[in-house]
Amino acid sequence: MVIEMQYEMMKKETIYVCSLELEALLAATHVLLDEEALRQLGGYDRQQVAQWKKNYRFLFESFQAVGKVTAFGILEFLLDSISESFSLEKLEKVILSLPEDERLFRMVPVWAYEWQISQADIAAALVDDQALDHLYDRVSTKETSFLGLSSFLRQNRRYIKEYIALAKEMRSAFSSDFMTSYEEGGQTFKEQIITALETDLPLLVSQQLMGKSFRNRGPYEQYYFIPSLLLPTQCLRLFHEDRTANNRQILFYKLGKKSVSQEQTIAAFKILSDETRYQILRFLAQSQPVKGQDIIRQMKLAPSTISHHMSLLKEAALITEEPVKNAKYYGISKHQIKQLIDILKTDFAIEE
Repeated sequence: MVIEMQYEMMKKETIYVCSLELEALLAATHVLLDEEALRQLGGYDRQQVAQWKKNYRFLFESFQAVGKVTAFGILEFLLDSISESFSLEKLEKVILSLPEDERLFRMVPVWAYEWQISQADIAAALVDDQALDHLYDRVSTKETSFLGLSSFLRQNRRYIKEYIALAKEMRSAFSSDFMTSYEEGGQTFKEQIITALETDLPLLVSQQLMGKSFRNRGPYEQYYFIPSLLLPTQCLRLFHEDRTANNRQILFYKLGKKSVSQEQTIAAFKILSDETRYQILRFLAQSQPVKGQDIIRQMKLAPSTISHHMSLLKEAALITEEPVKNAKYYGISKHQIKQLIDILKTDFAIEE
């Protein structure tokens, strides 16, 4: 029999969580971001997804407008709600109990460091049309729909309620085979973490899983390690700012080996072949994590030129990005670089 929720203390401050309701929340996020990719992972058919899009039209259309900036925004509230008795109902109550301006400010982490938008700016946009117009002007490079942004902000309660309702429906659609695979894969992951914790601190284990060095390093009072089959990305780390009371880090890890198509591999090598981008990666490897301004100074190029190169490197998943207050810190994606090296060795039969 599959267990709905496993919440196990692995070490003093390190907790393993395997939860079907959490997995359903990730499934809902994934179908909003990329329904085709989710169908390949979770066994949902087109008809089923089409019915969800019809039932939750407001959610899907709003997300289509704001998804680039709030992709994983709803997951931020897990830092307030994760516990041994976690449920989607409790998560919904936690989110909707917050003041609207605070809730919306937290749901879009890039407000502050991308556009210097404050919580007060959000509060004004909720009640003042001119303030809303001004807010849209500031974010229009990524937000393509004024009506979508307006709906997300001013009807956010409906957005949240439909998000949770979708997750509940997706939880009900989990097959017995899927749930068994999730539990068995999670058990293997837990054993790997327990072994790693015998020699390394949880922060270092987290860095190894993500293949990056963190700028935000706590210290954290609790570290949560959560496996997933439906996570839209390989790893996802949620954390409070350094020196926050009741500081937590939550790390989701996607089970199974990530496959890379030949087209993706060739595209990544094309991006690597540019001298400037190669030098940026070398600098990051020696100095990570670093701010964008440090890269501009090191390379002695215009900010727009560096921004272009960084966008291409990020698109190829060759670099990592971590927001810290009003700045972004970059590093190389060690896992991705290693995977490309392994592909070269395999394709050209290079032995160690």
